[in-house]
Amino acid sequence: MHLNDDELLEPNAQHKKHLSSCVVCQQRADNLSLIRGQLLKMPIRKIPKRTWESVKAAHELANDQNIVVIAKRPRLSWQKLSASLAASILLFVSIYNEDINKYPINGQNSKLAEVINKNNLLQDNLYKDNHEHWDSIEFASMRYQISQINDSIQSAYIQQRSETELLTLWEKKAELLQSFLNKKLPERFIKV
Repeated sequence: MHLNDDELLEPNAQHKKHLSSCVVCQQRADNLSLIRGQLLKMPIRKIPKRTWESVKAAHELANDQNIVVIAKRPRLSWQKLSASLAASILLFVSIYNEDINKYPINGQNSKLAEVINKNNLLQDNLYKDNHEHWDSIEFASMRYQISQINDSIQSAYIQQRSETELLTLWEKKAELLQSFLNKKLPERFIKV
């Protein structure tokens, strides 16, 4: 069994006997004495005598200086902020003015708005009452066709197509929904 570091640094008679016969312990002892010699050659630095009060005072002084720096920063007044907000809104409106006029919301495209509302009502009616037809092949086929038309509508808006093209696509979707609802209406009513 080998000696530990403490036994190598301060060997007694029994440890010295083991050291004379064990090469591994001899190498470790040589390394420890070399390290101890190098540590003793290092200059001794004095630890500053700072009390807790001096550390606290230095921290408070630094903190007070930070508060003064923060207080001296220029602040934006509400007039500057409101002017920049107004400028941003004006810029937004001027950039997107063309798009806003192309697809007006307040009844200017009443035919397109009517067809879109009709589509929404038809879809509400389709999903509202009877859920038995949801597993049918016809319903799956209709849903696939609707998704194809929705993709076409979305790309028409992105490509900024004319209102007549958009109207045609929305009417096509409405016709498909109405035809499916007409097929399924008889199943909803039961004569008593």
